Amino acid sequence: MKQIHWPAILHYDNDPELEFLDNESAWHQVLTSSDNAFEPQDRLIDSEGQVFSCKELSQAPAVELQSQENIKLETMLGLIKAHLADAGSCCVAKTYAPTIRDAIKILENNQCGID
Repeated sequence: MKQIHWPAILHYDNDPELEFLDNESAWHQVLTSSDNAFEPQDRLIDSEGQVFSCKELSQAPAVELQSQENIKLETMLGLIKAHLADAGSCCVAKTYAPTIRDAIKILENNQCGID
């Protein structure tokens, strides 16, 4: 059985906007929102790089979790850079993090990951 490692992000298909989720409670808030309907390609990416289908997680949260794949750090940084660029950030090109967990934490405060 796989476990979701928090924090995590929601990545909606064909949308550069990412949603930061700091814990399981935040995920449950997303699940209970009235306008939440996941598309097949929407995914939750945890801090260890495991990728889960949001649709599958929302339909059967009590079953054994199945990770679809593991995302690479370079791919995660690409998603975060697209998110920051869409939000109008001025420091996108210099955005870097040494781990996937650190990359996700950039979204916690909407920072660029530059010290």
